[in-house]
Order: sequence, then structure tokens, then C-alpha cells
Amino acid sequence: MNARYLASVILLAAVTAPAQAQFAIDVTAGPNWTSISAAPIGFSKSSDIGYFVGGRIRFGHLLYVAPGLNYQYQSFIYNDAATLNVEDNIGISSFMIPVEVGVNLNAKIVAVQLGVAGTVAFNTSINDNEFGVDKDMTTNTRWGWMLSGSARVLAFVLTLQWQQDLTNTFKGAQTIGGMPAGDGKMSQFRLGFGIGF
Repeated sequence: MNARYLASVILLAAVTAPAQAQFAIDVTAGPNWTSISAAPIGFSKSSDIGYFVGGRIRFGHLLYVAPGLNYQYQSFIYNDAATLNVEDNIGISSFMIPVEVGVNLNAKIVAVQLGVAGTVAFNTSINDNEFGVDKDMTTNTRWGWMLSGSARVLAFVLTLQWQQDLTNTFKGAQTIGGMPAGDGKMSQFRLGFGIGF
């Protein structure tokens, strides 16, 4: 077999393999708990609860690639007791696209997937809040990463995920309550309940 023929066969296999790979669809929804790593000087911060809904398509059997799409609402709380005497949540709605790679351990009735993903989120809106934070003050494209573990029993899926932004939540030179917004980055813990097809 000559080298050009072998190279052509390998290239054809690489191109057509994704189309022939086994695939599964998971649709999940649930709560998330979001924190931010830093707050303006004089502010305290705490986590708050939000939600997400979305799905993914998993290609492959033992090793897999799973692109997904989620709509999510992430919320954290700032408290400025020193100057404004204000406490309120800042809620950010976004679409997040994770692309996960991992391993699928399938025992027919029960399957477990463990994966890691790169993520990108596109902000769509900010809730009304006492600090006057709006969409123009935030970094509207946020890059990050996510660890994911899920268990599938028959058609039911339970998912635990930890997601961390690498991009600052606020644009540079923004102020909140007269103080620099800082370089805080959001992270979230997600608990998903869903159905797999």
C-alpha cells in the first residue's frame, strides 16, 4: 500500500468519523450558586442563587466531545455598609457555550461522564439594582472553563458542574458606589436535573 493511498484513507476516516460516531442528547435545568472573587473597596460580597437551562450533544462512546448551549442567570450580592448603606444583588443573564471533552463509563442502565470544558458566555442583560450596574459596565464576552460530572440512570440525568470565568466581570475603569469595580471574576456551582435521549 503506498503512502499517498494510506494518507488518503486516514484523512477520509478522520473527516467521516464524527458523522458516524454515536451521539446522545441531554437536556438539563437547575439552580446555580454564583460567587465573585473580588469586590470594590469597602464592599462585602456573598454568593446568590440563580438558574440555568440548556442542553448538549455528546459525540463518541468511551471518549467524547460534547458541545452545548445554556441560558443562565447568575447572581451575586454586594453590600456597601460603609458609604451607601446598600445591599443588593447583581444578576447577569447570558448564553453560555461549553465545549466539553471527557470519558463516558457506560454500564447500559447506568452511565457516568467526567469531563472538562472550555466556556464562552455572552451577556444579554443585567437586572435592575441599587448600585446602577448595567450591561455597558460588564465584560459582555466572558471566557472560562468548567469541570463536569454527570450520572445517567435510564433516561434521567443528574449533573454537577463547577465553572470559573477567566475574564473580569466588569470592564476596566468602571466604578460602583464611587469605588473601582475591580478585577473580580465570577464562578458558579451548578446542579442540573434532566433527561437524556
